[in-house]
Amino acid sequence: MNKYSLSMIFAASLALAACSNDNEPATPDDGPVAAQVNASIEGTMTRASGTEWETDDRIGISTLGNTLTQYENIPYRYDGTKFSPADDAIYYQDAQEQVKFNAYYPFDGSAGIIPTSIEATTSADYQTAEKQSGIDFLFANGAIASKANPTVNFTGDNAFRHCMSQITLTFIEGSNMSFPGSLTAYTLKGLKLSGAFNPQTGIAQPTETASVENLGITLSDVTVNDKRTYTASPVILFPQDMGGKIGIEVTVEGQIYKATLTIPESKSALEAGNNYTWPVTVSKTGMSVGQAEIKDWTPVQGDGTTAMM
Repeated sequence: MNKYSLSMIFAASLALAACSNDNEPATPDDGPVAAQVNASIEGTMTRASGTEWETDDRIGISTLGNTLTQYENIPYRYDGTKFSPADDAIYYQDAQEQVKFNAYYPFDGSAGIIPTSIEATTSADYQTAEKQSGIDFLFANGAIASKANPTVNFTGDNAFRHCMSQITLTFIEGSNMSFPGSLTAYTLKGLKLSGAFNPQTGIAQPTETASVENLGITLSDVTVNDKRTYTASPVILFPQDMGGKIGIEVTVEGQIYKATLTIPESKSALEAGNNYTWPVTVSKTGMSVGQAEIKDWTPVQGDGTTAMM
């Protein structure tokens, strides 16, 4: 056989091999696929302090159920645009399985071990803009993803939700009253300020044996708008049974005015995820509390009451 015949046979063999490869199905990629995370907060993209997710915020992500992909308390960090692994990523271990996830904020402990309890206090020291995010516990659960669809969407019905309660007071100048320089403080009475958050269940509650305390908030740089009102920064509290009422004292020009906040809808307790807002009118002769509203953090309406000095 001459060299030309050999060359032709070799070329024909290559052509047959090429045809055979074209007809074979593509082999699935068995390489690792990392989870991607998309997260929003129920009802709003904001946290308690009125800010969006902040750079370096960390959430803890865990898988649920009996799957090959099993992770516990894996921190993901917000870089200003998206959440990415703070250290090691979550990788799907089986191409066929659907993996369910939950998550909480703010991250605590270490990767691989999810805490059963994160203790906290809602005292005045933690009601500042700098520290309040540390007690604004959030929880998300039920997001499902897979190797084929790797993005874990903590959005919609699976979005992060607030696990604490919030109170926002709007003070209204009554007759013969001027707030700038004179409205200096208010106190919410009879609260349990110590408690814990369970990042496995999303339940936040006061410590059963905690003593009842008063929460005193100092007000500074008080200004009023054209409606002669001043809205104080919200405070975050553990959901708790208050017997339907919360005592309030407001200090104006050194004088203490007293009233009662009535939890709306005939409810006995402050409930998780609700922002209770009350208008409080202060006059020289006394103070009145208007109807409350529950805003989103979820908005409630309550009966007005009048208080005297």
